[in-house]
Amino acid sequence: MPVTQKRVTVSIPIELADGLTYLARRMAVSKSALVAELLKEVPELVEIVQGVPEQGATQKDVVRARGRSLELVEARVGKVVRALKDAE
Repeated sequence: MPVTQKRVTVSIPIELADGLTYLARRMAVSKSALVAELLKEVPELVEIVQGVPEQGATQKDVVRARGRSLELVEARVGKVVRALKDAE
């Protein structure tokens, strides 16, 4: 059976850990499932960053990458807000 998940350990501020615990409990999901869902955008962010040269990046390259990442974050936050409003 192929391995599809990998265990990782991270250190985060207490307030953030408390927030994750609260959200996971309220949403009736595990913290692992919640974090995995929240981090689903990492592959797309990796792609955005890979588009910026490691050496010799221009200000235009950096601004373009920031704009793409901001669009991604704004779209996802909007999706979450709409889902929360629908749940009310």
